[in-house]
Amino acid sequence: MKRSLFLTFLWVFLIFGLTACAAGQTGSSSGWNLLKPATETPTPTLPPTPTPIPPTATPAPTETPAPTATPAPVMITVSPGQTVKVPILLYHHIAEDTTGNRYFVTPAVFSEQMQWLYDHHYQTITISQLADTIIYGGTIPERSVVITFDDGDEDVVKNALPIMQQYGYVGTAYIIVRWIGAEGFDSTDEINQLITAGWEIGSHSMSHVDLTQNEGNLQYEVRDSLLKLNQQFNVPIKSLAYPFGVIDSKVVTYTSKAGYSNAVGLGTSYQHNLDDLYYLVRMEVRQEYSLNDFIALLPYQN
Repeated sequence: MKRSLFLTFLWVFLIFGLTACAAGQTGSSSGWNLLKPATETPTPTLPPTPTPIPPTATPAPTETPAPTATPAPVMITVSPGQTVKVPILLYHHIAEDTTGNRYFVTPAVFSEQMQWLYDHHYQTITISQLADTIIYGGTIPERSVVITFDDGDEDVVKNALPIMQQYGYVGTAYIIVRWIGAEGFDSTDEINQLITAGWEIGSHSMSHVDLTQNEGNLQYEVRDSLLKLNQQFNVPIKSLAYPFGVIDSKVVTYTSKAGYSNAVGLGTSYQHNLDDLYYLVRMEVRQEYSLNDFIALLPYQN
């Protein structure tokens, strides 16, 4: 009896064990699986956080320094008839030259001269502004200068005009009427460029002859040249430049009655008064002049 019970118990135990084993092999949640340690899901290893690279700073634009303001010119008040100290400079060609012709000043040298005037506070006025100040009085810059050009050479428009415009300068151009539009001389359009830029236009006679040797033609050379320029350019023509600077009493008297308010010649003075109105002295600037020679023409040198 005991042996039978023992065998029965053994049998049941074996059946139970086999059943539990089979259940474990099928992946059931019972049996062995309950005894196995739970498998941890591995925590993924994160890549190191990259160190942020600061963006390259865009450099601030470099500010162009504002030009140094030019000091306001010192002004003087001139009484009618008072002697004034104003240099009148005379040029012809502003162009390159290899022949040694005294009438040519290179653009580089001319630019250097204008820069010197500007740096030393000279201000340009026209010839008729000067004459009107002598006659009627008025206010002008203490360091006034008049810059004139004879003949109407086209290189004045091409080379002198742009250089002078850099400094706010104006000039007075004396035109030989019959040479307008001839080769190497200003065309009507080029003369109009000067007028538009604020320049004064004067007469250098009709055909550039010695007036003292052509007194029978004074009306044509002096009076008609004024009328022709006035009609062609619709501007007042107040000033005459005597060809070669040559005059006599008859030429001066005729000029004063022909409608001009002033006239210019040649010399070495920069002082002018009522007695000089029909022979305002101009100082010629020559090719061979150094900068020191140029400065020596001027009343204010510092």
